[in-house]
Amino acid sequence: MPLSPQAQAIVDDFGRQPGVSPEHVVNLQGVLAASPVLLDQFNEAVAKQRVLGLKPLTDPNAGGTFTPDDHSIRLPLARLSNGPGGKSLDSGEMTFVLGHELQHGLVQHSRSRLSQRFRNRCGADSQDHARLF
Repeated sequence: MPLSPQAQAIVDDFGRQPGVSPEHVVNLQGVLAASPVLLDQFNEAVAKQRVLGLKPLTDPNAGGTFTPDDHSIRLPLARLSNGPGGKSLDSGEMTFVLGHELQHGLVQHSRSRLSQRFRNRCGADSQDHARLF
C-alpha cells in the first residue's frame, strides 16, 4: 500500500521546511516504503489526525520527538542523510524512531482522555472528602 494522499501531503510539506533537502525527503520515503507495517501506521496516524505534520528536529540529543500540541513528529535530519561518499542511508534506526514516535501520536488521544477523567475523578473525590469534615 502506498502513502495515502494525506500522508504524501505531510511528507511533501516536510520537504518544504527550512533545512530539509531533497535527499532527506527521498530517504524518509525510502524508510516508509521499506516497512509495510510502518507505512500502514503512518497512514493510520494521519487519517485519524493524530499526526498532522513532520518537522526537522533541532535537538541533537534526541532521536525523534512527538509534540502533542501541534500533533507533529520531529525527525533528526542527520539521520535522514546519506553517509560519507553518498553511502545509502541505513533505514533500520529511522524505522524504529519513526515507529516509536507514531505510537506516541496514536496513543496521545487516549492518554489525554484518561488524564482528564482522572483529574475529574480526583476533583470529585476531594470534594466528597471536604464534605466529611
